[in-house]
Amino acid sequence: MLEKNALGFYKDQKHAKVDPGNYFHHEAPTELEGSSCYIATDYSKKPCVFRLKLATGGEFLFQGKDEAEMNSWIGKMNACSGTDSSSPSRAMTLPTGSSSSAGGKGDDSKRRSFFTLGKKK
Repeated sequence: MLEKNALGFYKDQKHAKVDPGNYFHHEAPTELEGSSCYIATDYSKKPCVFRLKLATGGEFLFQGKDEAEMNSWIGKMNACSGTDSSSPSRAMTLPTGSSSSAGGKGDDSKRRSFFTLGKKK
């Protein structure tokens, strides 16, 4: 849950509403001042993953249910952190084009040429 310039973690929505001062594992909210949030383009295990880098050097990975939710969280976290929307790091939050579909057959042949052994028959 975003509260002012901090991100607080709760077990679920019910706990957040019933006892807002009781954070998950009793951890204090994470300050977002000076942090940056952007799409984790280097993370390919799951879709709609974004990264929050704290000013202290810590990092969190989050997953949105879809691209719209992911972009909403990125925008809100950057607004809380004081990140200027015209800064170069903000451009990293834009969705990247899928170049793999444009490459087609050429990309597959490059990938296959890496492996020198053929399939066992």
